[in-house]
Amino acid sequence: MDDSDISSSVPPERAGPDRRDRVLHAARETVLRLGYDKAGLRDIAARAGLSKSAVYLDFASKEALVDELIRTESVAFAAELFAAADGDARRTADEASGTGPPSGFGPLFAHTIAMLQRHPFLRSLLAGDEGLLGAYVRRHRGRFLAARSALNRALLELLRRHGRLRAGVDVDAATPLLTMLAIGYVETPSGVAGDRAGTVLEEMGRLLDAWLLDDGAPAFAPGELPALLRGVLAAAAEGTSEARP
Repeated sequence: MDDSDISSSVPPERAGPDRRDRVLHAARETVLRLGYDKAGLRDIAARAGLSKSAVYLDFASKEALVDELIRTESVAFAAELFAAADGDARRTADEASGTGPPSGFGPLFAHTIAMLQRHPFLRSLLAGDEGLLGAYVRRHRGRFLAARSALNRALLELLRRHGRLRAGVDVDAATPLLTMLAIGYVETPSGVAGDRAGTVLEEMGRLLDAWLLDDGAPAFAPGELPALLRGVLAAAAEGTSEARP
């Protein structure tokens, strides 16, 4: 039995969380295939094996549905990035194998940008990709850029509070520069670096650390920086400016 058989056998009004998850999955696949402007709620409902009215049980509009999809993508992104910070044994094993988040600020920032390739909605928001997100990104580009800017500032202030930020760094200038660097990377065609993409990211990490970090400050212990950044993200999710390491 395929997914459509399963979904059609479940009464939509009684599907509960499963219905919501199916709608989100269908929205992701439909928008990626058709683009936001062309993807209708009827298309999304059909892909989920539901009626259009069933979609309205969880989402008031297509925009509200994509809002929630981006939220869930963001949660998944953060979970993927900080998986190695969940425990000392797991973190040590991941870093030793090279699969976990790097411990330096620059390498971790570069690793985060690279991960966006696996999260097309988040990448499209950062790049302002109207080809995929159309009217949605036109309406909300400013809001998402402001959120990205606030997060970058919080990261820089975290480095400062922990005595790692180089004294001469101008946070007001560095904040938009980090955003510009991220946007530049995601908008650069993947073939530009070719098979040297990994080396390019390593150089990016070294460049960022040389620019931002105080040479005399102690190095981050394994897993320390990911744990601190989780505090920043938790504070941002609550709409506060205070990071809680």
